[in-house]
Amino acid sequence: MEDIINIIASIGFFPLFLFGLLVSLFLFWYESHTHKDRNSIFDMWLLTVVFSMLWARISFIIVNWHLFSGLVWSIVPYERYGDEIFLFRLLPWRFFDIFDGGFLFTSVFTAYLIFAFVYSIYFKKWKWREMFFPVIISAQAFLCITLIVYGALMRFPEVLYGGLVVALIIVVFLGIIWLLRTIFQKREDYNVDLLNGVVHLLTIIFVFVSFAIITRLFLLHEITLIDQINLVLMNIAGVVMTIYFIFVEKKPGDSQKSVLMNKGKSVTININKPLKVKNGDD
Repeated sequence: MEDIINIIASIGFFPLFLFGLLVSLFLFWYESHTHKDRNSIFDMWLLTVVFSMLWARISFIIVNWHLFSGLVWSIVPYERYGDEIFLFRLLPWRFFDIFDGGFLFTSVFTAYLIFAFVYSIYFKKWKWREMFFPVIISAQAFLCITLIVYGALMRFPEVLYGGLVVALIIVVFLGIIWLLRTIFQKREDYNVDLLNGVVHLLTIIFVFVSFAIITRLFLLHEITLIDQINLVLMNIAGVVMTIYFIFVEKKPGDSQKSVLMNKGKSVTININKPLKVKNGDD
């Protein structure tokens, strides 16, 4: 384990943080690209990440205001001492120096969930039954990688192990989903509704189990008031998203149907409109 910590420390926080973002983007795109336009998927993910990082940075500054209150204000973002130039060490530029890893990770995860849910439902007008799984799995992956890196760099073994536990749950969950899809799709007449129902049930179980582990992981340590608020909001968001997923969204019988095609591709058809069939003479 010490060798792993040393390797992570040699790479540094920011490159591994970017790696976590790329994993999150891949999972978000992979699980939703059959339903949505690729550009729209990337736009939503990017805005979600920007919003979550913004709140995570603001909350970090609020909690650690003593690190900023004594700094001098400057109209230029650099200092020069002899031949050396130092960037973003004075205010207000110090607020934007995100390369120091100055984020509250509970803020990142909670803001990611809430913004993705609100933006998907009320701005994009997308079906939450199609976005629930991509949002949850991409947020969880981003958080677990961040926890692993932060725990290794700060020498917090409990945080590192907690991140590894969340990562293991994600891998097992994705493995089960992949296995189920493979088994079902090998049959030409498989029941799409049954497959989706099983996947949805496993997703709900995954949400509650992983949220419970994440909450316990943070509560094992002395955390700030903002962290406590974030954990409460995270669990409320998880319950609300699950309730909306189960009860609020329209069930089969909508005018718009998502139909699973071969190789996992899906198309959307409108069953309320008559189909126009061209004759061979047309």
